[in-house]
Parts: sequence; C-alpha cells; structure tokens
Amino acid sequence: MKNELNTYKQATPFGCFINCYAMIKSRYGKDFDFDKEKELELMERSFRFDRESYEPYLIDKLLDELTVNVFIESEYLVWKYEKLSERLGNTIEPRHKILSAQDYRESVETGSAIILLDKYNLDMYTHFAHWVVLSDHKDGEFTVNDPWTGREIRIPRSRFMNSIKSLRNTLNCSPILIAVEN
Repeated sequence: MKNELNTYKQATPFGCFINCYAMIKSRYGKDFDFDKEKELELMERSFRFDRESYEPYLIDKLLDELTVNVFIESEYLVWKYEKLSERLGNTIEPRHKILSAQDYRESVETGSAIILLDKYNLDMYTHFAHWVVLSDHKDGEFTVNDPWTGREIRIPRSRFMNSIKSLRNTLNCSPILIAVEN
C-alpha cells in the first residue's frame, strides 16, 4: 500500500540516501520510526559494508518487502553494484540504461524512486551529487522530496532534466534511478 510520503531532514552531511531510504520505508512500510539515532545507526552499518558505494546495503533491506529496479548509466557502477550484491547475497540486478524523462515519469506512475541529481538545480547555490525521492509527476513538473531541506519541491521538467544532465557533464557522475513498487 502506498501511503503519504514523510519527508525527513537529514541530520548529517552524508545522510541523503539513508533519509531517502527512510522516506520510502515510511511510505510502504508498517510503523517505520526514523530519527537521528536511526540515521546514524544505518549510516554506520552501510559504510561498514562499503564506504564507496554503500547504497546496495540499503537497497537489500528494501528488497525484503518491495519490488526494486535499479537503473544505472555507468557500466562500471553496474558491475560494482553486481559485485556488492553478490557479497550481500541478494537479488539486486542493476541494469545499464541511459535514463530519459520518460524513465523518471514511469517510475512514479508505478511507485516512487530514489534518484541521484545535481543539487544545484534544487537550490541554485552549489553543485554536488545528491539523493532525493522522486514522488510525483504532473502538469510538466516533477516532485522531489529533498532530505537536505526536509521539504517537498516541485521542479519544471526542463530544470529537472538539466539536473540530470549536469550530474553527467558537470559533476561526471552517473545518473542512478532506483524505482520502488509495493
């Protein structure tokens, strides 16, 4: 069942993915409590698993209850996620895909998504790779739930896609889409 999305504000500079995980858990999970202590606990466990790509540890936890599809533009990151998945003994099957606006739209038609984008297009202040929850698309705008500010933000499609383009070209990071369905 898809509930309202609780938007959490991260307590640490590195907690964006962990807070996105918590938002998804609260939307689809039963009685999921989340606070600063839980953020720090999950961060410690995740970074103990792999300090470079800790996301598969939390994706593994989502797989317990939900359908998760991982799309990554970088072939190297696909390989890295596969190797980390093997270490976890889970069924994450990342797929190499050049992501389009349609891919992001489809992810919210069937559920929600955790995505990586350039934060500059959210606050027009600084460029850095940042995880957010993509929760809706309508009237030519995407809705993201930003753990940095703890707010829901509506972004015009063109600015949203510019954040993905900037992630690729300015920050040299691979766009990643983690689509979640109940």
